[in-house]
Order: sequence, then structure tokens, then C-alpha cells
Amino acid sequence: MASGLESNRCSICQKADGECMCDGCKKYFCVKHFDQHRQQLSTKFDVGIVRTHDELFEQINKINQPNTSGSELFGEIDRWETEIYEKVHQAAEKARHQLTELLTEGKDTLKKDFEIMTKEIRDRRKELDFNENDIERLQQKLNQIQISVNRLVRSTETKAVIVTNDQINWNRIIYVETPLRSSSIDIHPNAKWKQAGVTVAGGNEEGNGINQLNCPWGLYVDDEETVYVAEESNHRIMEWKSGATNGKVIVGGKGNVA
Repeated sequence: MASGLESNRCSICQKADGECMCDGCKKYFCVKHFDQHRQQLSTKFDVGIVRTHDELFEQINKINQPNTSGSELFGEIDRWETEIYEKVHQAAEKARHQLTELLTEGKDTLKKDFEIMTKEIRDRRKELDFNENDIERLQQKLNQIQISVNRLVRSTETKAVIVTNDQINWNRIIYVETPLRSSSIDIHPNAKWKQAGVTVAGGNEEGNGINQLNCPWGLYVDDEETVYVAEESNHRIMEWKSGATNGKVIVGGKGNVA
């Protein structure tokens, strides 16, 4: 059995004068090495705790400062509002011009023909210069003008203004989009990665089977640890559940899986 003196040896120099015990690691130290141990703890505290705290403090301060990028984004919305208003105004003016042309179409010609007809009738009536042939010709002309008047009235009544704003998705014509995040799992910047990895997809040589991959170029992992792999050669996107030995084609594919 080890004596009490042996159990109190300094954990660094192994001398029997380990008079000081650390409440954290429960090890004994001589006075010299206890001071050294405390200095190591102080350095570790300053580097691991204080420095990280200060960096986090700076990040929080930046978050609380006026967001210049936010002002720029609001500016983009304002510019879009101005541009879309101008486009709507131009479309309305164009519609007004088209409607004016449609409403006046044929009116000037009809008015001119009727004025000529009126003058001839008055002149012939005043001079008593007419016979059966003139009466028949004038009657036909009046009938033609009547037909033109009826056609113009019907055309005016059947014209309509088509407003297609019901086909505009106002909820999607402009919207704020949050960038797609790769995963909600936060990985610490100082995280240590293991050298020996685990195969989560493929691993059965190159091919187009449901347990194979061929020229993968895109990878996405969701919160359930499901892996999605985009393959260039197979023209498909594979879904690999966590722990699965085979994948599932969810997009594309050549159709000749093993």
C-alpha cells in the first residue's frame, strides 16, 4: 500500500513535498510547480475563455450597429417601387391612347361623308334640281350612311377594357428571400475533424447502380443527416438515408439502375 507521503508527491517533479492540491484536477504539486500549474491555467483561461468572449463581444457589437446593408436593401425596394410605378403609368397611358383611337375610328370619315351629303340635298332642294334618279341615288347613299352609323354604334358598345391585374401574383412580384442554408447544424470554427472518415454514400466502385456513384459534384446534408448527392455522369440526384447501404434516385437518372 502506498504511504500518505507517496500519494502527496508532486505530479510534475515527483518529489515528496507535494504540499498543494489543485481543486480542479485533484493533483498535488510542490510550491514551485503549483505556481507553474496556476500560470498554465491562467493562460488557458485567457486564451480559451477571455479571448473567445472578447471576439464574441465584438461580433455582438457589429450586429447591434446600424446595418448599412439593410439600408441598401431598403433602397433596392424603393427603386423597384419607382420603376414599377413608371411601368404601370406607361401601360395605362398606352391603353388610354388605344381606347381613344378605337372610339374615334371611322367617325371622321362618317362625318365628312354626311356633310357632303347634307350640302347636296340642300342645294338640290333649294334649286329644285332633282329627278327620280337623283332621289334613288340619294336614298341609297342615306341607307349606306345609316348602316355605317349602326356599325359604329355597335362597335363602340362592344369595346371593353381588359385589365389583367388578377393574373399578377402580388405576393411574389417582389419578396425578401432568406439565403438557403446548407444545414442548421452549427459547426464550431475550431472543431477538430477525425482523419478516419465514414462512408455515407457510394463506396461500391464507380457505376450507375443504386449503391454506386459516378462523378459526384454536389453534396447536401439535411437536419436528419440524409445525404443528397448530385452526379454529373449519371445525370441524377441520389438520396441516402443515414446508415443506408443503398440510395434512392429522386431526380433524373438513366433508368438502368442495378
